[in-house]
Amino acid sequence: MSTTIQHAFAPFTAMLRRPAERRRNARALVASTTEGVDRREWVRLGGVDQWITIRSASQGNPVLLVIPGGPASPYIPFNPQLQAWERIFTVVQWDQRGVGRTFVRNGADAELTLARLAADGVELARWLTRELGTERIVLMGSSVGTVITAQMAMEAPELFSQLVGANQVGVGSRAASWRETRAELERRGKRKRVAALDAIGPDPLGWTPAQAEEVSKHAIAASPQVPDMVYDLMLPALMFTPDYSMSDIRAIGKSMEIARDELYAELCDPDVAGRYEIPVLMVHGEGDLVNPVSAVRALLPRVDSPRTELVTVPDVGHLVEFAAVERFAGILEEKVLQRTPR
Repeated sequence: MSTTIQHAFAPFTAMLRRPAERRRNARALVASTTEGVDRREWVRLGGVDQWITIRSASQGNPVLLVIPGGPASPYIPFNPQLQAWERIFTVVQWDQRGVGRTFVRNGADAELTLARLAADGVELARWLTRELGTERIVLMGSSVGTVITAQMAMEAPELFSQLVGANQVGVGSRAASWRETRAELERRGKRKRVAALDAIGPDPLGWTPAQAEEVSKHAIAASPQVPDMVYDLMLPALMFTPDYSMSDIRAIGKSMEIARDELYAELCDPDVAGRYEIPVLMVHGEGDLVNPVSAVRALLPRVDSPRTELVTVPDVGHLVEFAAVERFAGILEEKVLQRTPR
């Protein structure tokens, strides 16, 4: 029998806790990289200064480049929680154009397209190989970031040793989200939410960007037995990070709205099937209704790679990598590091 998680985040309480939590996270960030790597810097990509962090417990660790989802959702705020990753990887987090501190410095970007983001990502990967003295990088995309990493891996496979998709976009993920969310809400007797979904309709091609976001919110609400990606994961990370000020956080809300509207046409029903020259690993929360695992299973036979594998994680939903940090690190260690020549 499933249970409902009591979500602890409350905005007023979070504001009171924020100074102490930021200090605690700042100490954690320093302590976890004392003998390793802790770099925070601007890198010029595609003619735009873009913010990255490079963190590792050991200078000899292989490099993991993380491409965030959202779109325009910054993942740098999760750094204080990623010691398990940093023990085995040099973790590179990136505020892309239109994201986080890059948005704060540069504002809205006229070139905010998937092709431009993928080109920036390839340029960053080339810079990392030179800067960190490595031939190949483990490339990881999260949620809609998996669409960007698919383009990167196909464009420049020589830069990457493996492609990892967390919360992978599958075959018709948005339509599957609508169907499975509606079924779950109907099963739970949530008639108002079912009516709201019916008013939007089942075809993502007919949705506005705001309606697509509303479907995702219903998907989160339909999964009370797993961590809430907003209130349990994203908001606490944003509020308690030492990397962003409150004005930065307010700007992030605006940047996500801009990216949602600018990129929806490309992210409405993307196709990431095809030929990959490197192994592909997908890691997915079994309770994910935002990108349902059924859509990922439908994708598997359409991915042609040296090795294609799906690992599902019970008791979590969307943002599996942050809802289950230790388990995710264990999967990467087993499925990536132990199978990659060092």
